[in-house]
Amino acid sequence: MNAYSLPRQCEMRRDLLLHFLLLYAVMGLGLAVVDADRIATPSAGSLGILLLILIIAVLFCRSHREAWASYLFALGSFALAMLGWVWFPELGTQHALALPVLGALILLGPVQGLVLALVSTALLA
Repeated sequence: MNAYSLPRQCEMRRDLLLHFLLLYAVMGLGLAVVDADRIATPSAGSLGILLLILIIAVLFCRSHREAWASYLFALGSFALAMLGWVWFPELGTQHALALPVLGALILLGPVQGLVLALVSTALLA
């Protein structure tokens, strides 16, 4: 790798984090609005609000440490996907675990993405 490609890669990952946050904001708002009458846990509305809280935490962390924000995003979205699977196992929400793994692969790199994929596979087995 040359000296030019590493800063460019970091810049692309920083931009991609914002795109992931936008996607999660739409999902969180959608869940919160669709199930607004039931905010008590476990409900889709509470998952939406937790997603929005995660986005705010990642944005706050992003202003201080960029790398920590990516890790917080990957691990927080993984935890919320697991929580959705625990709350709603009959709805097939375990498939939502693919999004945090994809985010970790893109934002953190192949090693961290593979570790998160192995952890999610072990938890599903």
